Amino acid sequence: MKQVLAIALLCIFIGTACNTNDQQNTQTPNNTANNNNAITWLTIEQVQEKNKTEPRKVIVDLYTDWCGWCKRMDSETFANPAVAQYINQNYYAVKFNAESKESVNFKGTTYEYLDNGRRGTNQLAFKLVLGDTPQGAGIGYPTFAFLDENLDRINAFPGYRDVQQMTNLLRYIAENHFSDMDLGQYESQLNIQK
Repeated sequence: MKQVLAIALLCIFIGTACNTNDQQNTQTPNNTANNNNAITWLTIEQVQEKNKTEPRKVIVDLYTDWCGWCKRMDSETFANPAVAQYINQNYYAVKFNAESKESVNFKGTTYEYLDNGRRGTNQLAFKLVLGDTPQGAGIGYPTFAFLDENLDRINAFPGYRDVQQMTNLLRYIAENHFSDMDLGQYESQLNIQK
């Protein structure tokens, strides 16, 4: 009987925590960055406004509430002061819940939630990750989408990245190496220079 009660309480706790996370989604990102030791996360709407007066490249962290690797990115890689400082100095940063059910307006187009049964995906996630590729392909999480100063898609990179891997990726995009070579070539050059 005690086990049943404990399980029931655990289920209620988990359900409450998930509802709280759903309510916080992309419309109210955690803007606790009072200094360069934490990333200043913005909404996609805030980035569009800021970009009008100060154009910058954009990194979009596409995550889901259930993604363990996404949580590890937050607690390890994005929590690193050097990573946070580099992002804050060179990018606008957006944390976007790919399963957000709220409509999002981006560059004059409204992107809706697509319910596909068990889990759905916001259309904007497909646009950021796949570009104009027809939907149907899956998205892995976390995925990092990069936009240029005109808010046009540069590329998207799936998978967990430790501090060094993320630093390489951030520099690869910020320093425009993506126009000359792919990420693997860039990282090979970095290894040769060491």
